[in-house]
Amino acid sequence: MDTDSEKGSWWKTLPGVLSGVAAVIAAVGGLVAVLSQSGFFAERKAAPAVPAQAEVQPPPAVRSAAVPVPERTDPTPDAGADQLLRRLAQANIRNSVGEATMRTWLADSDWYRLLARESLAVVGDRRLRRDGADLDKISFFYVSSLGFKSENELPAGHAINRGKLTQAIVDAYNDSNGAGAKALQELLE
Repeated sequence: MDTDSEKGSWWKTLPGVLSGVAAVIAAVGGLVAVLSQSGFFAERKAAPAVPAQAEVQPPPAVRSAAVPVPERTDPTPDAGADQLLRRLAQANIRNSVGEATMRTWLADSDWYRLLARESLAVVGDRRLRRDGADLDKISFFYVSSLGFKSENELPAGHAINRGKLTQAIVDAYNDSNGAGAKALQELLE
């Protein structure tokens, strides 16, 4: 007689079922390990969104509660924005959204004006080396260091923390240049 037909399929035995379950667990564990090593489960920090030039709108302004600033109605950025843009270029603080968009942001957004002025104050009369850092990335790293996702979440009248801003400049520089600088002094020329 055939012994296999008497015993039935090996799947119907306890050792067979245990072997099958162990194989599935091993396969799932291996898949999880591979995905984990590849960074699939890692928390992703989103880079600052860079909208297309034609669709760019300035971010909603973070208004100070003490001094309300009227909305601009004319589409022409003011001379202050041009001056800030020139000073930022001299300090090698760039932008990833294009000059026209950044000029509009500097003219219309209290947040970007404040951030630009404070960043220039931190850098002083020196400039960032190599490819510098982007102001919108500095904004991203600064706002993230405070636990917010966007500058729009900052409280009205927010006073910039120079220590955190300095670190945000270093982080933005490292991000743009693939560097590993720890202190601002390492980035200045």
